[in-house]
Amino acid sequence: GVHLLPNAAIQEFFPDGVSYQDLSAADGKIQELRGFDSVVLALGHKSYNPFTEELKDLVKEVYVVGDAEKVDFVSGATYKAVNIATTV
Repeated sequence: GVHLLPNAAIQEFFPDGVSYQDLSAADGKIQELRGFDSVVLALGHKSYNPFTEELKDLVKEVYVVGDAEKVDFVSGATYKAVNIATTV
């Protein structure tokens, strides 16, 4: 009884479902799914680093950690930050 909906952008939540836009469809039409007890979201992540190139012109060294470098658990970012701070 599970309905998977990849590439869906949720537009609105209802007590019994959601409205969404299928990002893989060319028409961009908003659709609704109703009659559900639960809605489970499994969201993807992408790295986002808009500042490194700009900062390289302003400072001598730039270190990228966390989700700006690679989407992962916070422990990996913390480890890398500590490693950089103690070895540089």
